[in-house]
Amino acid sequence: STPKPSSAASDVYKRQPPLKGPYPGFEVIRTDGTRIDFSYLACLTPPTYQQQVRAAMRLEAEANSTAYLTSRAEANTLVSDESGRTLDITDTHVSHYRGPSFAELAAAFAHDAGGWDAIELTTSSDRGRGQFTDRQLAERWRAYHQEHAVLALLSSQENLRRLLRRVLPGSDPELGQRVLSSCVCSSAARAQGGL
Repeated sequence: STPKPSSAASDVYKRQPPLKGPYPGFEVIRTDGTRIDFSYLACLTPPTYQQQVRAAMRLEAEANSTAYLTSRAEANTLVSDESGRTLDITDTHVSHYRGPSFAELAAAFAHDAGGWDAIELTTSSDRGRGQFTDRQLAERWRAYHQEHAVLALLSSQENLRRLLRRVLPGSDPELGQRVLSSCVCSSAARAQGGL
């Protein structure tokens, strides 16, 4: 039960502040009044239903990550769990650093719920991004995530390095550092309007 696109024509395209991250995107306002986020990347490589469910799961569990970050900030423990360095609140990522990865938690929960297709989603035009239609199942997921996730704080570079190690296992460390530097430089250039 993949969310179905609307057959309504598009009437207005509007630049929107980002739902996540520093870069604005577009919102399509259809003639029937419904709205949907627009991304050229999503048009080129639309996500699978499993990817859509995982994205909704991240959104549904966001309160857990926010509560974790808030508790660490209130306890004055904004330090990297990897390096021990003090973190800037604007450059801090809540990560599934130890224990099962987010993907592993999501897959286990989906399996227990009857599979990825058993988790029905709203369309992304409802409240910006897809969410679980079954709010009791969403609450069960949040509780499951809170019970099983082992969260940690990392800087954005540490988090990116960790992701690169997972994506490119056994790769040349110098290549990984060049990719990381390229990502950081590209992000800085985009933030300054250069890209």
